[in-house]
Parts: sequence; C-alpha cells; structure tokens
Amino acid sequence: MEDTLVYIPQYSSIVYNILNDRIDVRYSFDFEDKWITDDFEKIKWNNAVDFMNALESSNFVYYFNLLETKSHIYGRFNYKDKLCYLIINKQAQISKLFYDKKSDYRFSISPIAVDGNEFVVPLEAYQIRDFVEEETVKNKLKNNGISDYLQVSEDSNPILVFITFK
Repeated sequence: MEDTLVYIPQYSSIVYNILNDRIDVRYSFDFEDKWITDDFEKIKWNNAVDFMNALESSNFVYYFNLLETKSHIYGRFNYKDKLCYLIINKQAQISKLFYDKKSDYRFSISPIAVDGNEFVVPLEAYQIRDFVEEETVKNKLKNNGISDYLQVSEDSNPILVFITFK
C-alpha cells in the first residue's frame, strides 16, 4: 500500500504493516467464532485433500485475502462452500458483503492488483461485451458522445479493466 509493505498470513484475520524495525497490526477483522480455532490448526492431516474437505465442511472462514486502495478495501474469503466478497469504503465507513452470485457481484473474477486508487480486474471478451450491453453503460457512453460501443475481439488474452468501487 503506497510506501508500506502489507502482509497477511495465510490463516490469519489480521493484516500487518511491515516496517524497517517492527511489525504493526494494520487491521484486525472480527469473524467471531467463525475463525479457524487452535484445535483445528493442530490436527495432523494425512494429505491436503482431507484438510481442504474438512475446511469446506467446517464452520470456519478461511483463505482470507484482501487488496487496498486509499479509499477502499476489497476482501475475499471462503465460508463453507461459498466464496464471499467484502468491500469497505474507508472514507464513508460503509461495508458491504456479497456472496458468489451473479446478481450480487458483477464479475466472477476478483481483482488481481491495485494501481493507484483503482483495482485491476482481468476480463475476457464476452464479459466486456456483457458489461457494455447493459442499458446504464450504453446511456453513459451515449451521454459522453461515444456512439461506437467497445469492439472486442475473440482472442484468448484477458483485458485488464481498472475499476473503482463507489
């Protein structure tokens, strides 16, 4: 994040700032009793598949990852068999939680990086076309004097889209 290195341990609900002489807690997310317990972590698993199956059938949040800009925090985590998305507007102090349903969340692919105050999302050609075909987007393009809607070829290379959550 800007000039600070941020670190999230794989099974931790705490995000740390790594500084030259110390490590400070940046954020701590409270999942109450839904976070992995010490007892679960101490189990000796025979293989990775058993461990993954146990996580999916447990009552725990796992694989918590996030990206941050100056204005927003985007978090993604698993809970049971659902993929969940958390979007926090730091300035307005508003948070929204979405589950992996097309009606709740516009893109099935999560942001992969941050550039300035925008999240970078890779999309395929059909996803761009679906987005451009929405009436609100068509009207916005028309109002800005853009009549030739975005033409996207059918190649297999993703298109990087820079978005800012409102």
